[in-house]
Order: sequence, then C-alpha cells, then structure tokens
Amino acid sequence: MKIAQARQNPANIKINDIAWNPMETGVLTNEGATAFLPASVDFSTAKIVSRKGRDLATMWQEEDSVHIRFADNPNGADAYEIEISFGK
Repeated sequence: MKIAQARQNPANIKINDIAWNPMETGVLTNEGATAFLPASVDFSTAKIVSRKGRDLATMWQEEDSVHIRFADNPNGADAYEIEISFGK
C-alpha cells in the first residue's frame, strides 16, 4: 500500500537567481551574498505583476519586507512563479 504524502517542503526556490531553502533559513535577507534587490528598494510599494501555478500565490508588503505565500491544495505538486514590481 502506498500512502500519499499530504505535505512536502518547497524545493528549487530562486529569488532573482539567488537560491533559497526556506527550511534552512526561514527569512531570505536582502543583504550580502543573498542580496536580491537594490538596497534602496521600497518594499512597501510591492505589487504582484504576474503569477503562474495552479493554485494560490499571495503577497503582502510591509515597510521593510515582502511576504509571499503559496498554497498548493490539489494532489501532487506544481511549479509556481510570481513576479513582483516595486515603485509607484
């Protein structure tokens, strides 16, 4: 009998070509080797421009951070992509 796994950790995550494993580091900081945007970016102006994937991809912004959440509720796994713009 094979039992389907209900939840799997995300894999192969990249933010502007910076690899990130959220299971090792829950927050990807925008500094040093993990700088993925210019230091002057205004996170509070973040907006979703496009998204791909079969289920939910959401984002909310704060003054100094952006939070992204994916929910993949159907059985199996899918690839997701989200494009965010910054500015007015």
